Amino acid sequence: MIRLFRVFIPISTLTLFIAEILLMISSFLAASYVVLDVDPTDYLLYDGGILGILVVSGIFVLALYFNGLYSDVSFKSKIILLHQLFLVTGLTFVTEGLIASADSELRLPIRVMVAGSCLSVTMIFFWRLFFSRYANQILGHAGVLLVGTDPVVAAVGRYLDTHPQSGFRVAGYVRDEASPGEWLPGTKNFGDMASLPEIIQAIHPSRIVVGTRSTANAEFARMLEDLRFAGENIQEAAETYEKVSGRVWVRGIQPAELIYTSRFGPPQRTFVLQRFFHPLFALVALIVLLPVMALTWLYLNLRSSGPVMEGDVRTGLNGALFRQYRFQMSAPARGANDGRAVSLMRKFHLDGLPQLWNVLKGDMALVGPRPERPEFVDALSELIPYYRQRHCVRPGMTGWAQIQNWEPVEDTFAKLEYDLYYIKNMAMSLDTLVIFQTLRSMLLEAQ
Repeated sequence: MIRLFRVFIPISTLTLFIAEILLMISSFLAASYVVLDVDPTDYLLYDGGILGILVVSGIFVLALYFNGLYSDVSFKSKIILLHQLFLVTGLTFVTEGLIASADSELRLPIRVMVAGSCLSVTMIFFWRLFFSRYANQILGHAGVLLVGTDPVVAAVGRYLDTHPQSGFRVAGYVRDEASPGEWLPGTKNFGDMASLPEIIQAIHPSRIVVGTRSTANAEFARMLEDLRFAGENIQEAAETYEKVSGRVWVRGIQPAELIYTSRFGPPQRTFVLQRFFHPLFALVALIVLLPVMALTWLYLNLRSSGPVMEGDVRTGLNGALFRQYRFQMSAPARGANDGRAVSLMRKFHLDGLPQLWNVLKGDMALVGPRPERPEFVDALSELIPYYRQRHCVRPGMTGWAQIQNWEPVEDTFAKLEYDLYYIKNMAMSLDTLVIFQTLRSMLLEAQ
């Protein structure tokens, strides 16, 4: 896995992404040499052809991303894949036309555009067929040896088992002598921890993931030190869990980590940048989306009998209370058309647009933990350790927890783990990724 935008990207996804950029650029370059009547070299080097090809390739890749084609290296069927590629091509034509109308130097000749797009679709289609079938053989899966019976070790194992696209596989586990024989079903038990050096020598795992309970044993800790100095890749289980899942293991956080270190506090520089840029972006969005908001307000005002705007009390930064604004769409519709219109509004999340005003006021940010009702915060803080720590940053219109699986995470513990990961890794690059993922989710829901 490679760390980009403060998150870890599977090697398979990154390989797919880079390869397809190269395929698209190659396709449009080849089309230029085949279909142009003028000297292709002059066109590419002196008439802006290279820049136009790079722009079109970038649009194509973004369209693939927004259609969910980088979520998984596999695909459900060839027909669906072709349908998605044709849809991406149409979006690329429309977007390139809009860009070219603003800057004619970026316009590709129509023959190059058509031939390059056809070649790109063909090459990407067969490349995807090949890669989905042979990705595991090409890239392989790094074997992970799980050591100990900590719950976090089991959580790492379960995650890797259900997410093969991560690029890792569970090679097996090594247990405590007193632990049950099958604490992690479905993986091979190599024996107890006294035999760890021999087990490593036999299976050669790429990394050894160890629970913190195991390292409390002084003799075992010395064994791990010897293995580390012998060149073995040994990782703490909670750190591995964070890397592969994008969540912080809440049950393993010690109070000293919050009191004496800055691991979980929001970086001050990012906090200041977010405070400046998020309201600025919200102002631009309010100006651009004002007609949409006005039409939504007018439609709801004409077609519903109750109030069309609500302002519920939520808990914000440092526990301060504020009113979160949104369009009220729960009023009964008058007919089938009204029901479809409200459904469409919900699908595009138009009911949340008034929250841009909350961002402009400073009550919220564009990205952050989901704002909760004060009564829920009080109740959950009594039940869940470190729940109040999520309020050390402003709540967001969207967030790292909200974009997981393209729907809100239902488990409160899971949401907190995602929120703490965001707080720990808070950066403008991560905010940008979350916003892009949110837009992608909205587009996929609308299809």
